[in-house]
Amino acid sequence: MTTVNDVMGKLFEFSHQPANELSITQWKALFDDERANWQHSIDQALLGGVLADRTAFAFSSGYLSALRLMFPNFIHDGFASLCVTEEEGNHPKAIKATLKKQGGQWVLNGLKTFVTGGCDAEQLFIAATTDEVVDGRQQIRVIRVLVGQQGMLVTALPTLPFVPEVSHATVRFENAVINATDILSGDGYSDYVKLFRTIEDIHVSMAILGYVARTAILHQWPTLLVEQILALILSHRQLGLMDPGCTMTHLVLAGARQQMEVLLECVGVEWEKADKKGFESWERDKALLKIAGKAGSQRRKNAWAAIDLSQKC
Repeated sequence: MTTVNDVMGKLFEFSHQPANELSITQWKALFDDERANWQHSIDQALLGGVLADRTAFAFSSGYLSALRLMFPNFIHDGFASLCVTEEEGNHPKAIKATLKKQGGQWVLNGLKTFVTGGCDAEQLFIAATTDEVVDGRQQIRVIRVLVGQQGMLVTALPTLPFVPEVSHATVRFENAVINATDILSGDGYSDYVKLFRTIEDIHVSMAILGYVARTAILHQWPTLLVEQILALILSHRQLGLMDPGCTMTHLVLAGARQQMEVLLECVGVEWEKADKKGFESWERDKALLKIAGKAGSQRRKNAWAAIDLSQKC
């Protein structure tokens, strides 16, 4: 049975080893070998981040671990992506991709305009609307699609100014035939898209903390700073084991995120002194951490509103 001490012991073991410059393929091989040893996706995310030599690989560790938790019934040996965003955004009414029954077959049509890891993914999880209407709302389902199937076109997008190693793409579907077994049960938005935002936030933050922790231990940053990083890692581990749909999870995550923002503002001085090249990459890539800020802020407000409402009832 995995314990916290087991995970933290492995973190320190890896952190005392020099960080070699890796390709994405080399990092992924190390990550896959290590994750097989751990039961919980949050531990896999952490150690994948510890094994990373840059922010992009740490992000990939968190993202892929989150997908593994979200979609446990599918093989996750390669890269994968959840595809929601379209031309009008990623809220339910913006999803125009359609899944319809035609001639006895399920057919997928539509365009996803911003697919994380889209050029490297081997399977995609697509949010699409159906003809089913419940309580006056057109229902959304999530569909698993293997990259390369007929009726699917992946087009690379320009490299972002941060984490350039993470590819992005558009994906268009034109009468792509879908197996019924690849249509996931449940409401595509509330059961998957909405929950995944929380799961991804926790796992990516955990992986980034793993990357920062290894850097701190390897370069012998002040012990007080290392202790603060370790404390945040433990709080994120607990978050990763909690129900992502629970109000209390969102409140604790909001507090952990505030602590993480304060902590990461303090690491730059030590990072620049010990590893100037790594620091420059970190300064470029840490903009990644602000992407989920708006959604996290809304989750926090909703959580407090839910608690206030329950107290009034």
